[in-house]
Amino acid sequence: MRLVRILVRYEDQYKLTSVLESKDVDFVLTPTESPQNYCVVEFPVPVGAVEDVLDEVRAQGIDVGKYTVVTSLETATTRHLSELEEEYVEESSGVKRISHAELRVEAQEHKPQIWTFVILSTLSAMVAAAGLLLDSAIVITGAMVLAPFLSTIVSGSVGLTIDDRSLIVESMTHQPMGLGMAILGGGVAGFVFRYIDVVPGTLSLSALDQMTSFSTPNAMIVTIAIIAGVAVGLTVAADISSAFAGIAVAAAIVPSAATIGIGLVWRTPSVAFGALVLLLVNVATVNVVSFLTFFALGYRSEILRNIQPGLTLSLRTTGIILVVLVMVLVLGFTAAATYQYVAFDRAVNQEVEAVLEQPAYAELQLVEVSTENQLALSGANPGVTVVVSTEGGGRYPALPAVLQRAVESNVEQRVHLRVRLIEYRSPAPAAKVSSHGYAGGELATVL
Repeated sequence: MRLVRILVRYEDQYKLTSVLESKDVDFVLTPTESPQNYCVVEFPVPVGAVEDVLDEVRAQGIDVGKYTVVTSLETATTRHLSELEEEYVEESSGVKRISHAELRVEAQEHKPQIWTFVILSTLSAMVAAAGLLLDSAIVITGAMVLAPFLSTIVSGSVGLTIDDRSLIVESMTHQPMGLGMAILGGGVAGFVFRYIDVVPGTLSLSALDQMTSFSTPNAMIVTIAIIAGVAVGLTVAADISSAFAGIAVAAAIVPSAATIGIGLVWRTPSVAFGALVLLLVNVATVNVVSFLTFFALGYRSEILRNIQPGLTLSLRTTGIILVVLVMVLVLGFTAAATYQYVAFDRAVNQEVEAVLEQPAYAELQLVEVSTENQLALSGANPGVTVVVSTEGGGRYPALPAVLQRAVESNVEQRVHLRVRLIEYRSPAPAAKVSSHGYAGGELATVL
């Protein structure tokens, strides 16, 4: 329930009250002493009706931006309120959305103090770095709880929706600052862990599954960013707890930022560059998708209202449109880079599967294919690791060369390919059950 107060001129009060009467909204009209020739119209409405009523009022040429107050209301008793509530429940599409005016309040409530934002960005990346080096998904999840990046995403998308320049500028300055501190935090943590011998300095980053996941752009991680953007828009518009949306945003941002720092400390440009591309595409995706979610929920940016019939734009509106175009260009550039990574992974997987389908390798089962797409400027070839298993006890000395030729013929470049063969041995069928009731198990050897 919301209570709306609008200040209008006397000559406009009949336009406003006619809108309210047409929608069966009960109202009270109060004259004001200052400013003169004005009055305040006050009326209670359901949450879903606020934006509908205000849109109708704007259509009558009344400037609701001069003085409009929307506040929460615990209860109200008026003549038509119950019917109005039933009407908007029936017409609701399933999401009760707050008004444009309340979006600004939501953005302000999500905003932490600058030093709190900087410190939490750094600490969350340091915890994520520990999780990456420990190859622990649980520790990485803990880092996401600390991350404060939801506030900057909300500020940017809400600012674009309501044409609030201060929110847009805040988002465009705080996001790079937070990301920079996260990268620095990941690097500091990696430096400390490496040089006090908590983590071996010779550790291969590509051998860590969690590190590999966040150092190469892939469709799964980008999907998380898309879901996070939708979650931001839905939770803010529906005025519900956004804690889970914040975790989803952090999942798309924090591990990649920490991976960049670790890659720089380990002097592994392929890891740092891959994580940077993934970070950029995720940040751009979350921002754009959250704004599009507001648009899909029925919010219309004030930018559209500032475009005159003659297609003339104000300087402020032009600046905001340029910001949006920059975000779209960044998203397009990083999406193209991501496509190259994904296409490489897909080509490698197809060739590996095709080779293992040959009769000569019928006893082999594919366990995993991991790729490390090296930065071209580093002079190193992309790395590919293939893990297969067998129970036949056979030897396949020619398999690495066969796989390498097949992969290189598809990707049209040299690759550094490694094959890991895991041999499982089961007991013979005639094995007798021991006195402890155990008939034997499987013995796995890594060759």
